[in-house]
Amino acid sequence: MPEPAPLEFLGLLSPNGSAERVLVLGARMAADCFAGGTRMRGHCSYQLVVLRPSPEECRSGLELLVGEVLAGLAAEGVAYVLVPPSWRKRAGQLLMGHGLILGTPIAHHPDLSTTRYLLPLKTSAMRYAADHLLPGHAWPRRTLKALARMPSSPALLTRALPDVGIVATRPGSRPAFAWLNPSGSAAFEAEVVLKRSWRRRDGQMVLHVLNSDGRATSVAKVASSNCTPKGHKTEAETLKGLAPSAIRAGARVPEVRRAGFLHTHRLLVESVVPGTPAGGYLAGSPRRFRTLIERLSCWLQRWASMTVVRRKLTGRCLREEVLEPASLVEPWLPYGAVYLAKLDALCSRAEGSILPFVAVHGDLTMWNVLVDAESARRGEEIGIVDWEMARDEGLPLGDFLYGAADAAAAVGGYADRGAAFDDCFTSGGRYSRWVAGLTNQLTCSLGLSDDLTILMTHACWLGHAAREVASTPEGSRGPFVDIVGRLGARRI
Repeated sequence: MPEPAPLEFLGLLSPNGSAERVLVLGARMAADCFAGGTRMRGHCSYQLVVLRPSPEECRSGLELLVGEVLAGLAAEGVAYVLVPPSWRKRAGQLLMGHGLILGTPIAHHPDLSTTRYLLPLKTSAMRYAADHLLPGHAWPRRTLKALARMPSSPALLTRALPDVGIVATRPGSRPAFAWLNPSGSAAFEAEVVLKRSWRRRDGQMVLHVLNSDGRATSVAKVASSNCTPKGHKTEAETLKGLAPSAIRAGARVPEVRRAGFLHTHRLLVESVVPGTPAGGYLAGSPRRFRTLIERLSCWLQRWASMTVVRRKLTGRCLREEVLEPASLVEPWLPYGAVYLAKLDALCSRAEGSILPFVAVHGDLTMWNVLVDAESARRGEEIGIVDWEMARDEGLPLGDFLYGAADAAAAVGGYADRGAAFDDCFTSGGRYSRWVAGLTNQLTCSLGLSDDLTILMTHACWLGHAAREVASTPEGSRGPFVDIVGRLGARRI
């Protein structure tokens, strides 16, 4: 399936959530950035009109270009105007002069061509993005937190940032993102922060809907593809099936509010789980690591005991979970062929063993684990979100191993995942004795033999490394491939 056009996500601005007809104006925007995008204005009106002129076009005829925007804009359409910083004030004046209603300016981060975030330039939205979406110690997060404390910062950023979109609609029409309004009324004053998935071939878009106080009221996920692989459940189906046991084990999880399609794209709208992502909570605080990982381990142990199914480990399962991911990663390992031979021998010994299959989350990064200061002090339940990778029956131990290493990485601001892995799993590492004790509790509770524990460890990191390789077309060696390389150098 071909990847979506690079700026296709801007169609979500439309009140209906999709723009089948897009008019593209200005020399700095290619029409093929949108499916069905055109530069030719015919006799029809357009649900989305995007204007991105060059400085020369602004000097010679910005008024004419804004007139073309107005002429092509449908009654329920949205205009999205991306002009150079020095022309934004003038563009806003011209749009209002034509009677259009301006929304909150939207910044593209890191830039338009590689947009990961669409951020409304409003202090409440900026504060939410800094606390819930941006990585731990990363300078954008620290900078955004500081700017969110300054009432004048939205106006300053609107004038200064290179890629800021001005949103304009006709009077009386529904505003941008109106499809997210559960009541269906014309009044929709929420701000929407959009985050795109880092997985290039997945391209899922996650929209956080904020009220006037900057608190999230719902989360919507829009998939880039309209299909789910055969034999795989949708996230909504998985969440509905696993939520009861996850809650009984001591986790807070989202409720499914709406599941279906937004035109041709799969849509899931969920409730908001209270709390702050542990990725930020742990930043620079090694003492919090132990408390959080112990709580996470206890939850995983309880959840596993509720969902465990013991059955024979088949050759097919070993191929899919271990050997095939290893084959994908092998070209990037210094001694890949030797490592594959070791794994093959380990799988041969394990085939036919009775393995405790358990429910798994599959992506237990600390950005999917939510905590708040009060519950952390009381040792109460944690929040778990993003169940896209979850499974009813999966290999045991992987959630804990990945979660522990990710938590260690979060303490260091995700500066070095390899070092975080060593801190947890290498003799003499900063947290190795603590993590080893919790790992032993999990393996004993499940009755895992030493060989199966080793095999589950390799399966965990091979899965993450294989997804890393698959999501990076140029095939560069990433941190999870490096971790598998470290494992491969050890004796199996």
